[in-house]
Amino acid sequence: MKKLYVIIFMIAGLYIVNSQAYKVHVLKEGETLWRVSKNYSINIDELCKYNKIDDVTKVKIGAEIKIPNGKTPITSGPVMEKNSNGKSYLYFDMPLAGSVKLFTTSQYRGVLIFSDDNNGVVKAIGDGEVHYIDNIIGYGLTIIVKDKNNYLYVYSGFKEIYVKKNQKISSNEVIGKVGNLTRYKKCGMLFSIQQNDKPLKFDMEKNKFFID
Repeated sequence: MKKLYVIIFMIAGLYIVNSQAYKVHVLKEGETLWRVSKNYSINIDELCKYNKIDDVTKVKIGAEIKIPNGKTPITSGPVMEKNSNGKSYLYFDMPLAGSVKLFTTSQYRGVLIFSDDNNGVVKAIGDGEVHYIDNIIGYGLTIIVKDKNNYLYVYSGFKEIYVKKNQKISSNEVIGKVGNLTRYKKCGMLFSIQQNDKPLKFDMEKNKFFID
């Protein structure tokens, strides 16, 4: 009988350990499962398998995502990963929810993002410091954020802004409200990324900025 009690307690103890072998992250508005996986430094396939998620597009705001024990949040922001084709792609969530169109001129290289919402908000794609705020002819009210890796994130076309110059901001922080692109008669914004004063190219097929 004594041995039986020991086995029962061992099983119960194992159950308690296993039930506490994860922490819960509640998915917030504007977050994606990819962003959560990067924030906790865990492979997204591993995260999906751990949570028994077959389709990431069906994961909704408010969903409780289990994070394996020992995984802790890291500083949020774009992550550079080299692809098999030799290009290094910058992975992050776009600053505005909507459709993306390539936009390049002799003086500009970036994308147009047409908002899904006329009152859509623009969110910082990474941690950094507000380096510049001004109205630029042809581009509208512009915010430039500089991060610790000397990337410049250039957000243009605001209706309203919620940050000030030299202010430190965090990834996913709301920095302003989207304006109207009069040329296209739609709400939206221009967005580009620069490194060492050189704008990054954009791959429409992968929907990512890259360095080749």
